Amino acid sequence: MTPELKIFDRMKPYRAMALLGILAILSCTREIEPEEVERGTLTVRANATVKLSGLSFSWFAGSDRLGIYARRASDGGLIAENAYYSAYSSTVNSLFKPVSNKVKVEFPEADKLLLDVYYPFRASWTDPRAIPVSVPAVQTIIPGQAPDIKKDNVFTASAGEVGEMDTALEMELLPVAAYLKLSLSSDSPIPFSAFRLEGADGLLAFSDGKYDLLEDKLDCGADGSSSLELTLENSFVSTTSPKDIWVQINPLFAGKTIKFYGKAGNQDMLLCEYVLPEGGFKAGECTTYAVHLEGEYEMEGDLSKNGTANCYIVTEPAMTYSFSALVKGNGNSAPLQWSFEGEAFNTSYDVNIQPVSAALLWYSNPDNDESKSPVVPSSVRFDPASGRISFITPDTFVDGNAVIAAFDASGQILWSWNIWAVENWDCDASASRAGRYVFMDRNLGAISGGAAAATVSDSKEAARAIGNYYQ
Repeated sequence: MTPELKIFDRMKPYRAMALLGILAILSCTREIEPEEVERGTLTVRANATVKLSGLSFSWFAGSDRLGIYARRASDGGLIAENAYYSAYSSTVNSLFKPVSNKVKVEFPEADKLLLDVYYPFRASWTDPRAIPVSVPAVQTIIPGQAPDIKKDNVFTASAGEVGEMDTALEMELLPVAAYLKLSLSSDSPIPFSAFRLEGADGLLAFSDGKYDLLEDKLDCGADGSSSLELTLENSFVSTTSPKDIWVQINPLFAGKTIKFYGKAGNQDMLLCEYVLPEGGFKAGECTTYAVHLEGEYEMEGDLSKNGTANCYIVTEPAMTYSFSALVKGNGNSAPLQWSFEGEAFNTSYDVNIQPVSAALLWYSNPDNDESKSPVVPSSVRFDPASGRISFITPDTFVDGNAVIAAFDASGQILWSWNIWAVENWDCDASASRAGRYVFMDRNLGAISGGAAAATVSDSKEAARAIGNYYQ
């Protein structure tokens, strides 16, 4: 037998195994037809949603399971305790069936069922009158993006007097919590770094609540909060285009005042205040409020409010700064005119740009410490709605320079800006006059004034007056 034949023979099992793997993959992707409903056995077709919101989610076949408590309608006797049914398809509206005969819920003879269903199933939730629920006091949001209602939520549904059926029982599961949707807009751009809800004399959030599945009753427990913090995954600038802010909230908070705050720069702004009706929020439903901020807002940290530039000076720690990123530099589009050997020349150019993203290109500081940036790198954002780039300075101020660039969809740099960081520096107060001209007391990018180079014996300290040299 030749070596080639030996190699070929050894490959046969591997090729066969690979073929079996391909067939297995193909079989998994094939749509499975639902089986017929078994007579005398409960089959459920369920969807989960938040009323008045349009929010729902898809089940995962096999892994998503419903917990079921079933009682006889005649005497309330328990015949199924925390049985679990499994999703049959990865769809919004899926059949749920028992995974084994052991957890099968069967209809009693000459009687009907009282059903109480919850999601997600937990084997440890053996007391239907004490299903653990909570509403977190700190929630992370993305304005304009719907929340993942499937995460960190408990959904329930009940059905009474259910008799033997030839079809699946249709059930709509609703969350125990309520949802609040605040549709936020403003006449002028406002950069927000966080939001907060404050409730008067009531709990907006709780951590150790219990839900009575049989009586459809919520107990918030003793550990709760009248304040609900909304942290942002990214910096956010409100504009005339409304953005929805979704909040999970305690449905028992009713008949009291609720206040909505936003943090813009270092300002804590009261955005709106509502007095809820006695009915308050409703479990499983969404309440919507429109929040429009009128008038011109003088944006704290607005670097381009007096005109755009190639370089911006920042002076405060832990501050959110922003500037218009829709023009190159100072945005001067006047035609260039000159003459050469008596012949006139002129040209014009387009200063307008349309970035899709922004990032920190490089930074420097007098200590040459790579761990210290004048700009928090992860804070640099471009907001397409307002056309602004925003960034945050670190809690402990870092003197130095940074360059922020704007990019197009292909990743090409459209323009870049020098961020010049000098703590507590008033460039106007230290400026000098020469005739009708006004000069700063230092070179571009310098941390110290020019006088420091002559008066400081420490060469490192004197170097702070050098700055950036540009041709």
